[in-house]
Amino acid sequence: MVSMDIDLRPFSVDRAPLTHDETECECTFYVTNSMIDKLMVDGPPWKFYNADLLDQGIVNPTVVFHGLQRDGFRDNCYCYTSDVPHRYNDFGVLEPMPPDRLFLIFVRRERGMIVFDWEFREADEHRLGFPRDYASDFGEPVWVRQQ
Repeated sequence: MVSMDIDLRPFSVDRAPLTHDETECECTFYVTNSMIDKLMVDGPPWKFYNADLLDQGIVNPTVVFHGLQRDGFRDNCYCYTSDVPHRYNDFGVLEPMPPDRLFLIFVRRERGMIVFDWEFREADEHRLGFPRDYASDFGEPVWVRQQ
């Protein structure tokens, strides 16, 4: 029997790119219960409500980057970028996503794929589905949606 950390909440099983050569494997994506509980109490409210979009962003990305351009996040981290059609505001009301915004989900590979942050960011003006400043903020794209 495999033991699982009781703080991990599975929310999706999907194929995840794990190397630069686009090798994929099926894995489980998790978010920690402690993170969700802290967001529920301390906010920000938009981040708490938009945790409901994590599954949608993971299973339907526009691009997946391997590595973040920050110390400690280069090798085992990924950024899933998605053009989800809606987002939640600070009051938990679902509203249309502005057309120039993308949903970014940051995960680290550790006993599955563990989400450690998410945000909204402006889209790049020249590359459809890519976030602004992607070249300076992230490693190489390992998966890009075919247009």
